[in-house]
Amino acid sequence: MLKRTLLSTAVTVALGLSAGHANAVMMDLLGGSGASSQVHNVQTLDWAPDNALAIGALSTPPYTGVGAPAAAGQQIGEAYIRNVAQGRLAEFGTNSGPLGTSGSTTFGREFTFQASFYTFTAGLGTTGLTNRAAPGESYFRVYADTAGNSSDVTGAGYGDGQLILEGRLSSLSGVFNDNTRLNPTLFPPTLLDSFGGDNQNGVQSHRGNGSITLDIDITFLDSAYFLGDIASLLMTLNYNDTSNLASPFRQANPSDSVVGETPYYSFDGVNKRNGANCNAQLGGRSETNAIGPRCDFHFQSDAAGSFINNVPEPGSLALAGLALSALGFAGRRRKAA
Repeated sequence: MLKRTLLSTAVTVALGLSAGHANAVMMDLLGGSGASSQVHNVQTLDWAPDNALAIGALSTPPYTGVGAPAAAGQQIGEAYIRNVAQGRLAEFGTNSGPLGTSGSTTFGREFTFQASFYTFTAGLGTTGLTNRAAPGESYFRVYADTAGNSSDVTGAGYGDGQLILEGRLSSLSGVFNDNTRLNPTLFPPTLLDSFGGDNQNGVQSHRGNGSITLDIDITFLDSAYFLGDIASLLMTLNYNDTSNLASPFRQANPSDSVVGETPYYSFDGVNKRNGANCNAQLGGRSETNAIGPRCDFHFQSDAAGSFINNVPEPGSLALAGLALSALGFAGRRRKAA
């Protein structure tokens, strides 16, 4: 019995190790279907600091167990939140090192993304929150644009151009720590826009940091940019993206709009304040919520993603095959005995 258990464990480990291998994808960065001068094996996409928005994060009540949850799988203490994010590519990562791009100056293209997904979020309004994937329509879209017109001040220009990659969320995990709630003396609220000049008219923000990791099942690739057997790539690849989250903004501007959503902040009676409790008596947005204001949480995001190969490699399959053979041999020996 011990031998059988050990061998079964070996099979499980072998199969587990065979998936999730980082992969390089051949790309024509000029969209020339392989005929241009910029064909590279791309492994990673490094996005410049930009914007993420948890819509209604401070005004959405958590599930209390009374009545039906907002979505299937929601647990007591979790709120059901839609999140949106955007970004502009800083550089491609290849086997031989980074390929830098700034706006449309290097390859004649500006690469941007827009994302929308739902989370079950616990701990909102406390010192620490956690996120996990929730059901609901999700997307991750990458665009190539010759205009180079994205603006992290206005939030415009991220969803135009040519769609070259699209996918949907398959899994998610994340955390965020609100340091202002933890120790308001050491981490008092400060300007939300602490990057250059203040473009947000004095909006204040709690201070905090965290991260979120998303796995994206790729559903579309533009063959002018992604080379090879597209049908095979769609079957064998997904995209993994991890974003560092922070407030206030120190490396980018907080956008007036994030994926078409205007941020709405809590109001403490003196200032609009990102991350503060949403008090219906003190203000907030009420146009879209008849029972009270909508108060969002606005984050600076700094994302980096990689292409992941989900198909077992030959070496791992061989290891699994040997383990299975050994398991069968052990079984035959027992029968012979």
